[in-house]
Amino acid sequence: EDLKRLVYAAFDGLAGQTGEMERSRNRSLINSIQSIVQQKYMQNITVQSIAKEVHFSPNYISSLFRNLTGQKLNDYITNVRIEHASRLLEETSLRIFEVAHAVGFENAQYFSTVFKKKMGRHPRSYRNDEAE
Repeated sequence: EDLKRLVYAAFDGLAGQTGEMERSRNRSLINSIQSIVQQKYMQNITVQSIAKEVHFSPNYISSLFRNLTGQKLNDYITNVRIEHASRLLEETSLRIFEVAHAVGFENAQYFSTVFKKKMGRHPRSYRNDEAE
């Protein structure tokens, strides 16, 4: 009976260590993904291109990202782009289509639509309100 308890305790310890190592590895992967997005948001990045860079499948990183952050990876990319666009609108005199391209949107109209959805107002209105 003592030997049985000792063996179970050893397996529990190993399982705990394995789980902690996996959590650490997953957190590291999420940090890598976030770093890639922060560095390349102005490019045409996709879940597929990020997956290729981190050597995991798009489905795996999408699922892991959502489980650990509570946010879809595509939404994270969009939020990073809109955050940078907000700064450009506040700090530069770039035209709206130039801001859109600078943060990775190929279509200025789509950028305006997404910006309004995320920020509650169009980029031009945002710039005017922030300038006051």
